[in-house]
Amino acid sequence: MSVFVVDVNKVPLLPTNGARARLLLKRNKAKVYSVVPFTIQLNRKVDNPVGEFKIGVDDGAKEAGISVAYNNNVIFAGNIKLRQDVRKKTLQRAQYRKTRRRRKSQEEAGTDT
Repeated sequence: MSVFVVDVNKVPLLPTNGARARLLLKRNKAKVYSVVPFTIQLNRKVDNPVGEFKIGVDDGAKEAGISVAYNNNVIFAGNIKLRQDVRKKTLQRAQYRKTRRRRKSQEEAGTDT
């Protein structure tokens, strides 16, 4: 399992493995920065961070996918389910608006039906 790492200035660094992260936390050389995704923050600044991440995004109509890779190893992958009820909600809102306007026009005319 990979653990994300940031330095004291919140600059992203290369991820580490769980055992090293536990050691850093136990020796008070790092603290927990975020639980989801699990990220630790070092107590010192890293002058020359090495490595480069590749980010992939796959946008679709019903789902969007995202992944982060380093050296062709996927470090993080996730799916986002997009809302499919926007058109229905918009039509419902328009119907409520029409009904409200009709009701107001009937009240002004004095015909409460």
